[in-house]
Amino acid sequence: MGPEIVMALVGVVCSAISSVVTFLLTRRKYNSEVDSQVVENVKNAFEAYKQVMEETIASQEKKIEKLQSENDYLKKQFEMMQNQLVKLLLNEGLKAQGIKIEAKMEE
Repeated sequence: MGPEIVMALVGVVCSAISSVVTFLLTRRKYNSEVDSQVVENVKNAFEAYKQVMEETIASQEKKIEKLQSENDYLKKQFEMMQNQLVKLLLNEGLKAQGIKIEAKMEE
C-alpha cells in the first residue's frame, strides 16, 4: 500500500469517526433542547391553568358574596313578615276575644 492509499484510508476513517461523534453530540443536544422545550411547555400550560383557576375563583367568590347578601336580605324580609303575621294574629285574636266579650255582655 502506498502512502496515498493510507492517507485516503485515514481520511475516510477520521471522517467517519467525526461524523459519528458529531451525530451523537448533535442528537444529545437535540434531545436536551426537546426536553427543555417540553418543560417550558408544561410550565406555560400550568401558568395558563393557574390564571384560569384564579379568575374562576374570583368570579365564584363574587357570586357567593352576592348570594350571601341576597340571603341576608331575604332573611330580614322573612323575619319582618313573621313579626307582621304575629301582630296580625294577635290583633285578630284580641278582636275575636273582644267580640266574645261583647256577646257575653249583651246576654
